[in-house]
Amino acid sequence: MRILAFAAALALLLPVAAVAQSSQSGASSGGGGGNIAALLADGYEIKAAFVNANISYVFLQKLTSAYMCKSTAGSVCEKLN
Repeated sequence: MRILAFAAALALLLPVAAVAQSSQSGASSGGGGGNIAALLADGYEIKAAFVNANISYVFLQKLTSAYMCKSTAGSVCEKLN
């Protein structure tokens, strides 16, 4: 059972790592979000991540500020609040 839980956690983190790596190119939205690497360096924490239709989504939060980043051709981060 532990192996299954570890495999599920690893499957969730691999797309996040791929999004963070692809975000090095630095595409950003009009919301001024920057990329995942910049947000993580600024102290944001990954709160959730999932993959839907081969697109990775990552939700980051720092205090009361939150961003949603999605990987398409690079990463696009949008401020949620």
